[in-house]
Amino acid sequence: VWLEVTSGSRVTRGSIRHLYPGLSDADVATLPKAVANKPMGPNQSARQVYTYLRRDVDALAGARLPTVADAGEISPRSPAPKKSRASSKSRASTRGRIRAVDEEGGAKRSGSVLDLLANAAAQTG
Repeated sequence: VWLEVTSGSRVTRGSIRHLYPGLSDADVATLPKAVANKPMGPNQSARQVYTYLRRDVDALAGARLPTVADAGEISPRSPAPKKSRASSKSRASTRGRIRAVDEEGGAKRSGSVLDLLANAAAQTG
């Protein structure tokens, strides 16, 4: 069943909340559901999640949501882009370097990494 989720024919409750924020949990509870085994992720263990047929969710949203397009179709929100773990690690390490420079010599925090490096170089030599 999880392969149907990855192919897009089934969706999870979290996906429904993202695609159709106007649908309540009570609305979603009326839909038929199937249990899927979600595989293990980088920071999560494998788990079971409820999945719903995409066409059932689209039909429910079309019936319940007041903002239906003129053609009788609803346009769900596009999936949010996933943040790269590398970029968040890079930001964290830059923040650590900024704190270290601040603690060592009280460099000015102008916001530019080049300014911080220039200030650190001026203080050391």
